[in-house]
Amino acid sequence: MLSKEGGLFDFDLTFPSIIVEFVSLTFLLNKLLFSPILDTMDERKSFVNATSKGINDIVTQTKMLLSQYDSLISTEKINLNTNLLDFNQECDTLFEKEVSELLQWNTSVLQKSKSYLIFQMGNLFSIMNQSVEIAQDKIYTYLVN
Repeated sequence: MLSKEGGLFDFDLTFPSIIVEFVSLTFLLNKLLFSPILDTMDERKSFVNATSKGINDIVTQTKMLLSQYDSLISTEKINLNTNLLDFNQECDTLFEKEVSELLQWNTSVLQKSKSYLIFQMGNLFSIMNQSVEIAQDKIYTYLVN
């Protein structure tokens, strides 16, 4: 029985050939398959990092512009409120002035109307007094005759 049977730990010539095949296959797969994939992944990682940096810059600029916009809006609101308050005060002043002038005009018209009515009443009384005197004269002449 010179031929030997294949055992679990037989170290003959097939073992070094398996090691050579394994190492050569590892180098071949690393060179042909893994290196291009890793290069593509590195390119993708650098692209994502650059894009992310660009997005962060845009977000930072957006936040800065929004803060400037908010401060500008708040300043304009304050100016608008101040202008509105000034406008309301001016309107109130003009309204009070117009009401005062209207009251003065009404008072002067009423005084003129009162004077005119008193004058007309005086005329009516004098006309009525003359009519009464004429009537008295007529009655006296009628009774005396």
